[in-house]
Amino acid sequence: MFGVQARFHKDQVILDGDTTSYTRIADSGNQVHYEFCPACGTTMRLLLPDAPDYVVIPMGLFNNKEFPQPTISIYEQRKQGWVSFDCTMEHVR
Repeated sequence: MFGVQARFHKDQVILDGDTTSYTRIADSGNQVHYEFCPACGTTMRLLLPDAPDYVVIPMGLFNNKEFPQPTISIYEQRKQGWVSFDCTMEHVR
């Protein structure tokens, strides 16, 4: 599984509309709460109980293509072989 996310302080995000939620246990043993659109199944946001002041938003939801480059890469060892990174960032395993 591979994804690109943006993390915002919860006060910076307003989500309008209904969501359906799902909670799973991450490799770390921590919970991750996913909120989906009940009509199409698109992931709208992730909530991390270990970081309650922040909201994770999948980058595919944004029309703005001018986001800053990533600053950190995690779980990079799981990426597809054709995925490469050409910017400088912290790499966490």
